[in-house]
Amino acid sequence: MLPLINEFYVLVKFYPALISFFSGFVSEEFIIFMSILSGRGEFGVLPIFAGAFAGLFLMDQICFAVGKMEFLRRIKNHKEVKKIKKKLPDFVQRIGERNIFLEIFLTKFIFGIRTATVISISNKEIPYKKFFWQDFAAILAWLAVAIPVGWLAGKGLTLFFVFFKEAEKFLFVSVILVLIYFLVIREVIVKQK
Repeated sequence: MLPLINEFYVLVKFYPALISFFSGFVSEEFIIFMSILSGRGEFGVLPIFAGAFAGLFLMDQICFAVGKMEFLRRIKNHKEVKKIKKKLPDFVQRIGERNIFLEIFLTKFIFGIRTATVISISNKEIPYKKFFWQDFAAILAWLAVAIPVGWLAGKGLTLFFVFFKEAEKFLFVSVILVLIYFLVIREVIVKQK
């Protein structure tokens, strides 16, 4: 088993963009693992970003095209399809009715519903051009969150503690950022009502 792990490690080390592409094509979670390895200095962040973006984008475009196929329109009321739709949290569905970008962005954080979400979006009669740009922006935003989180985890968050020198300052800034976040979210919800 150990030789297999070593072979996989060599493959990841020398072809991070390719591995990131395939992980973006199949599942987003491995991209965070690749970012952790990048934070440990195994390879740079750019190959991960480029490969993951290409894989995520290509998979979403394929799912959108599949969702437009006639046979899927016929089965969208099938009991299995209804089960998949129930997996989507209510708040994601409500947001998706008004904002495709947020629906795509939020579902990237929830394991197992990306494909179903994109197919569901394609059934909403949304023009391809609109989906293309919304998906493009959502993937960029997700990667802008996921890759730095993984990279910092790989660094062991030492950069933050070196920057803040003391844990109290770090906690104070964290609390302020959380408060600002909730104030902004509240304003967005109030404006939408």
